[in-house]
Amino acid sequence: MADFKIPSIDYIHVKYTIVSSLGMMEGARFAQEITGNIELTDEEGKTTTDIGLIEGYKLLFDVGADAGADPLEIMDVTASTMDVAGEVYDSSTNTWRDEIYNLFKGEISGSNLLIGCRIQILPEHRKKGIGKKVIKDFYNNFIQGCGLFGIKCFPLQHEAGMLDDDDMNKTPLRGAMNYQNFEKNYDKACKQLCSYYKKLGFTPLSHNKEIMVINPSLKNRKFDAIKLE
Repeated sequence: MADFKIPSIDYIHVKYTIVSSLGMMEGARFAQEITGNIELTDEEGKTTTDIGLIEGYKLLFDVGADAGADPLEIMDVTASTMDVAGEVYDSSTNTWRDEIYNLFKGEISGSNLLIGCRIQILPEHRKKGIGKKVIKDFYNNFIQGCGLFGIKCFPLQHEAGMLDDDDMNKTPLRGAMNYQNFEKNYDKACKQLCSYYKKLGFTPLSHNKEIMVINPSLKNRKFDAIKLE
C-alpha cells in the first residue's frame, strides 16, 4: 500500500465545540462560544494531528431581546466581541447602527451577529488556502439568523503575552505558531491583515477600517468564490 500523503483538502476536518450557559449568567446566556479545532485526518477520517483552530461567537440578540436581556451585556461578553459588536450594533435601540444601514443601503436581515475572533494555522500548513476555507466553513455552519459576519483585523502577534515564553510553553499550539517571525510593526501588520480579509470579500466600516463585515443578504462575488472542495 502506498504511503498516505497529506494535506489534501479532503483530509482536513474542523471539529466544532459550542459552549452556552444556563442559569443567571445574564448576557453570557445569549453568546454562543464557538471553537473549531482544525485537524488532519487519515483515510478513515481519524484525527492524526491538530494544525490550527478558529474561534468566534454568535451573539443571539433576538433571543436576548425576548428574554429582556441587556444587549450591551451580550455584546460585552469578551473584549473581542465588544470590539466588533460595539461598532455595528446599537445597544440603546437593540438594532444595527445607522452606519450599517447606510453601508448596505438598508439591505440587511437577521438580528444576530456572528463574530470571528481568531484563526491560527501552523506554519507548515500556511499559504495553501486552508485559512480562507476554514473561515468559509465557519460562516456556513453558523451564519443562520445573523445579519452580519464581523471580524476585527488584529494581528495576533501583537496580542498581550503572545510572545511570552512561559505562556507559549503552557499553550503548545500557540508556541508553534512562530509569531516572533511575523511583522513587528503594528500598523503594517494590521494593513496586511485588512488587505487579506478584503480579498476574501469583507467590507471595512467607513469610520473604523479595522472592523470588517460580510452581509449574508447580499451577493458577494469574492466570498462566494471560496470553494471548500
